[in-house]
Amino acid sequence: MLLIVFDGLGKAVFDGAAQRIAAPCVLRQCAGTELRIVNQGSTPMRVMTVRPAALDAATDIPTLNPSF
Repeated sequence: MLLIVFDGLGKAVFDGAAQRIAAPCVLRQCAGTELRIVNQGSTPMRVMTVRPAALDAATDIPTLNPSF
């Protein structure tokens, strides 16, 4: 997953290890890693996540997830 930070500042906690983040930046979360974002600024953070589509194991064709 990619996390794109457009505005604000805070910290990203990857599996317990904290890293300061500030706009503009892009973070990459590896599969199986826990990520927590904490706003530490006086204004709201604006972020967007980009996730890969789920692939059908038999066909490698993206499948739709109705929970979105």
